[in-house]
Amino acid sequence: MNKKFKDIYYNKTIYLSYNNLTEVPCFPKVKRIYLSGNKLTEVPCFPEAEEIDLSNNNLTKVPCFPKAERIYLSYNNLTKVPCFPKAKEIDLSNNNLTEVPCFPEAEYIDLSYNNLTEAPCFPEAERIYLEGNYLTKVPCFPKAERIYLSCNNLTEVPCFPKAKEIDLSYNKLTEVPCFPKAIYISLSYNNLTEVPCFPKVKRISLSDNKLPGYIPHYKLSRWDVYAWKGLLKIGCELH
Repeated sequence: MNKKFKDIYYNKTIYLSYNNLTEVPCFPKVKRIYLSGNKLTEVPCFPEAEEIDLSNNNLTKVPCFPKAERIYLSYNNLTKVPCFPKAKEIDLSNNNLTEVPCFPEAEYIDLSYNNLTEAPCFPEAERIYLEGNYLTKVPCFPKAERIYLSCNNLTEVPCFPKAKEIDLSYNKLTEVPCFPKAIYISLSYNNLTEVPCFPKVKRISLSDNKLPGYIPHYKLSRWDVYAWKGLLKIGCELH
C-alpha cells in the first residue's frame, strides 16, 4: 500500500482535487472519488466507485469503471473510452474523442467539443450535448428531451420525437422536419429557405438563414426571426 494514501485507503469518499498527483492506487472500497485538477495520465479501475470525478487531468485512456453511475472526465486528452455499463451521467466534454460507445444506461451525456463525426443512438439519454464536433448526421435519440447540436456540419437531421428543447444553430441545414413536441428551437446560422410549422413551439430562433418573405404563423411567447440579407426582419413579443 502506498504510505501517503494509507490513512484514506478505505474511506467511502475521497477528496483529492487540485493537487499535483501523478498516480493513485485503486481505493478498493471507496464509493465516491474526486481527483479533478491533478496531473494524472492514467488511473486504476476503482472497482466499487459509484461517482468518479477525473476532470482537468492529462488522461489519455481510462479503464471501465464497472459500478460507476456518475463519471466526469472533461478536459482530458482522451481519444476513446470504454462502455461504462452502469453510468447514468457522463461528462466527456473537451477531449479528443473520435468515437464513443452507446452508453446503454446513460440519461445525461455531455460530449461537446470533441472530434466526433457520428454519434450512436444513446437509447436512454434524456439530455444530450454534442456541440462543437464535426457531426454530419445523427440518429433520432428516441428518449431525448433536450438536444444540443450547435456548431457541427449537419446538413440534415431526423425528427427527434420527444425533444422539447433543440439547438441546431451554426450548422449547414437546408431543411428540417417538424419537431412535434419542441417548445424551444434554435435554427440560426444555417441555410434554411423554409421551415415547417412546429405545433408546440413557444420560442424559436431563425436568424441568419435564407428565408424569403413568408414564414409559418406561430403563437409564440417569444419570437426571434432575422432572415438572411434583410429579406425579413421581425422581432416581436407576443403572448
